[in-house]
Amino acid sequence: MRITRLGPEHWRQIRSVRLQALRESPDAFASSVDEELARPDDWWIDGATRLAWFVAEVGDEVVGVVAGLPTPEGPEVISMWVEPGHRGTDVADRLLQAVVDWAREEGWGSLCLAVAGGNDRARRFYERAGFTVVGPGEPLRSRPEVCTTEMRLVLESED
Repeated sequence: MRITRLGPEHWRQIRSVRLQALRESPDAFASSVDEELARPDDWWIDGATRLAWFVAEVGDEVVGVVAGLPTPEGPEVISMWVEPGHRGTDVADRLLQAVVDWAREEGWGSLCLAVAGGNDRARRFYERAGFTVVGPGEPLRSRPEVCTTEMRLVLESED
């Protein structure tokens, strides 16, 4: 398995894996397949430029994706997804580590994320990785009856 950072030239691959994640796990994301299918190419190119996208690949198959979103308040983990047949392996650990490394390299002191209510497996994963709950989040756009929980990881320097 290899972890690869994708750039703007890979926007079609980012779109493809993002849609794959939304189709497989629609309850885990704020967005929906229909919403993202309707987005123009320029939106995907902009996202591929602004965000730090990482994919996990086994052979020619993409088996996971994660993105780091820089914001004025600090970076956020978004769009974390692992193909079901690779859950319980080190794919999620390695993808998350790629985003943590990116945040550290950019000089940020913490990394945030929002996990959907009911996604207990993901929440346990993030807790094992050192994230702590910092408060309630917002309702998902795709399912307003489901709220997120905001979590944060304090990044310690690797001296």
